[in-house]
Amino acid sequence: MIVASVIGIVAIDIYQQTEVDTPPTADFDTEQYGDEDQQVRLFHNTGDALDPEDISVIVDSDELDRTEVDGSEFPNDDISSQDSVYFALDENDGSLVVDTEADLGGDVEALDAGTEISVIWNSADMSATLFEYEVEER
Repeated sequence: MIVASVIGIVAIDIYQQTEVDTPPTADFDTEQYGDEDQQVRLFHNTGDALDPEDISVIVDSDELDRTEVDGSEFPNDDISSQDSVYFALDENDGSLVVDTEADLGGDVEALDAGTEISVIWNSADMSATLFEYEVEER
């Protein structure tokens, strides 16, 4: 009986010392808008706020820089429920434009149908896909 108690106490102690990161719960939605309905709004519906330092946004296999994409702004503060991020292409050079404002500040054009957008959460121990979307032909 004493041995079982000691083993139980040691097991509880080890469990409490092992802190495992778990992915945040976040629900996203998208809206295609603008000319030809090919610009994309990624909308954080509900769930946990996301620290931009812990997420990656992948567009067609390319990870976006969290702080700047071709002069556009990617959120630097937590991405909370009701926040949006907008995606389009620069009309002049075809580079990706990302911003927290819907007007995207300049000459933009449609994303190609089939463009894949993913939101990945990363921790020291694991990663998890929070959202995936493929731009539709409209």
